[in-house]
Amino acid sequence: MRTLPCTAIALALAVGLLSASPADARRVYRFVDTQQPPVSLDISPGLAQTMAQADAAAANPQPGQPPVAPSNGVPPPMQVRSIGTNVDGEREVLLEQAGQPGNTAAIRWTNQAGDPSVLFHVGQTVQFDPTHSDGHNGLMARDPQGRPLTHIPAPNPPARGAY
Repeated sequence: MRTLPCTAIALALAVGLLSASPADARRVYRFVDTQQPPVSLDISPGLAQTMAQADAAAANPQPGQPPVAPSNGVPPPMQVRSIGTNVDGEREVLLEQAGQPGNTAAIRWTNQAGDPSVLFHVGQTVQFDPTHSDGHNGLMARDPQGRPLTHIPAPNPPARGAY
C-alpha cells in the first residue's frame, strides 16, 4: 500500500516537468564568439589620459608652441619594466613611459606555444607603429632599431545583435 502514494507523487512530478518543457523549448539561445585575440595591449588610465591630451593639443595648437602630433591611438615609446607570467598563466611584458610612472601598459599573450616574450628584455625601449593591411590591422611593437617584436591585433568590434 505504500507504493501507491510514491507512484502518485512520481506521476505528479513527471506531469509538472512535462508541462514546463514547452516554454523552455521556445527559448532561443544565441552563442557569440567571444574569443580573445592571442595578443592584447592593456593601457593604464594615466596613459590613456596622456594620449587624449596629446590628441587635444594637436587639434587645438597653442600660439607660439611647437605643433604636437596626435597619438591616433598609438602609445608613445615605452620601456620594458618586467617580463613574466601572470596568475592566469599568460605571458606578459609590463611597460612604462619614461618619466611618467603612472603611464603603464601590458602586452599579454594567451594560449601561445613557446615563449612569445623572448624578443623583449628589461630596460628595452619599445615603440608602436600602426599596421593597416589586410587581416593585420593593429599595432606593431618594434625595438629601437625598428625590428618587429610582436603584432598586436586591433580589437574586434562587438557583433551586431550580440548579448
